[in-house]
Amino acid sequence: MQDWQEGMAMVFIVSKNTRRARKRALWAMTRREAQAVCGDSRTSGRSYMLTWSDRPGDEGTDWEWVPDNGSLDPVLEDLGITPRREWTAAREAVAAATA
Repeated sequence: MQDWQEGMAMVFIVSKNTRRARKRALWAMTRREAQAVCGDSRTSGRSYMLTWSDRPGDEGTDWEWVPDNGSLDPVLEDLGITPRREWTAAREAVAAATA
């Protein structure tokens, strides 16, 4: 069975003091990686923060990809993380891993 930490998670950027119709997705990565990125003090500022979920909902309805401006590349590099820009539902990832 797959380790829970290695399951897929979506990292979102959240602007403080504003509401949006859909969540803004930056990257897909493992839960372990998402926890490391979102827990790094460099990934939050006065007007934004990063958060993650392993149940992001449906693309287009609940969330949408937003451009990655590269400002957090040093954090990703320091943590040794290469994020993805595609979401594979956990069910599909588990099925692929056991096939």
